[in-house]
Amino acid sequence: MYMATEVAYYTYIYAKVDPKKYPLVTSCTRIASLTGRFLSGVSSQLLIHFKFMDYRELNYITLTAQILATFWALWLPPVKYGIYFHRRISTINIPVDKSSYKNSEKRTFTSNLIEASSLILKHSKAAYSRPKVIAWSALYAVALALFVQAQTYIQILWRYIQKEQSNPVLYNGAAEAATTLLGAGAAYIASYDRQSFSPALSSAIQGIALFLTTYISNVFVSYAGYVVMGVMFHYIITLASAKIASQLIDDSCFGLIFGINTLLGVALQSLLTYILLQNLEFHITTHYYIVSGLFITLATCWLVGWILHIAHNKKQNVNSN
Repeated sequence: MYMATEVAYYTYIYAKVDPKKYPLVTSCTRIASLTGRFLSGVSSQLLIHFKFMDYRELNYITLTAQILATFWALWLPPVKYGIYFHRRISTINIPVDKSSYKNSEKRTFTSNLIEASSLILKHSKAAYSRPKVIAWSALYAVALALFVQAQTYIQILWRYIQKEQSNPVLYNGAAEAATTLLGAGAAYIASYDRQSFSPALSSAIQGIALFLTTYISNVFVSYAGYVVMGVMFHYIITLASAKIASQLIDDSCFGLIFGINTLLGVALQSLLTYILLQNLEFHITTHYYIVSGLFITLATCWLVGWILHIAHNKKQNVNSN
C-alpha cells in the first residue's frame, strides 16, 4: 500500500508541476519522505525508551497518521490536466462548426482511455528501447526489492539477536532514524556522482554489511550493519533515478517509468517473500544470509556488465581510429 501511494503521489506531482522542475520536486519529495521516517524513528525510540508506550500501542500512532494523511490528501490542489488522462489541448482562434465540435467532444470522451493507453505504450517503448534505461531500471528494481526484503523482517532478526543476550537493548527506532538521516545525505551525494561503477561497490558493501548484521550476535553490530545497508540503498536508488531521467527524451514519462520500475521491484520482493519464507520456510538468519548473497550477486553482475561496457567502448574507439 505504501509503494502504491508513493507512485500515485509522484504521478500527481509530475502532473502538477512544470517538467523543468522535475529534478527539484523529486529531490524535495524524497527529502520529505526521509524526514518523516526520521521523525518516526526518533519519536518511537523515545516513547519506547521512556516506557510511555509499547510496540503494540505504537500502531495506534501509525493508524492516526494514516488517517490524517488521507484527509490531508483530500485538500491537495486538484490537477486540471494530466500527463496521460485529461491532457491539455491547445486551442487556436479559428472558426469551428458547432456540430463537429460536439462530435469531437464525444469522441474525446469515449476515446480517452484508448488514447492514454496508446501514449503510455509509446512512452514505455521509447524509454525501454534504450539499453542504459534498461540497465539502470533493472538495478532500480532489484535494489528496491532486496532492500524492502531486508527492511521488512529486520525487527524479527533484532528480536532474535536480543533474546540471546542477557541484557537486551532496544534501540530499533534509533537505528531506523540514523538510516533515514544518513540516507538523505547519501542521496544528496549521489546527485553529484557520475560513476557507473559505483553501484557494484555499493551493492557489495550492502551484502557484507547484511552478512555481518546476521553473523555477529551483537545487536549494536546488527544496527550498524543495517544503517550501512540502508544508506547505500538511498545512494543507489537516487543515482539510478538520476541516470534514468538523463536518458529519457520526454521528461513527462519519468513518472511512468518510475512507476513501472517500482512495480517490478515490489513484484520481485513479493516473489522473494513467497519463495524464502512461505515456500522454503527458512529460519530468519538463513533468510538474511541469502539476501546478503543476493546483494553480492547484484554487485558481481553489475561489475561484469560495467567491464563489458568499457571493453565495448574501447573496441569501438579502436575501430573508429
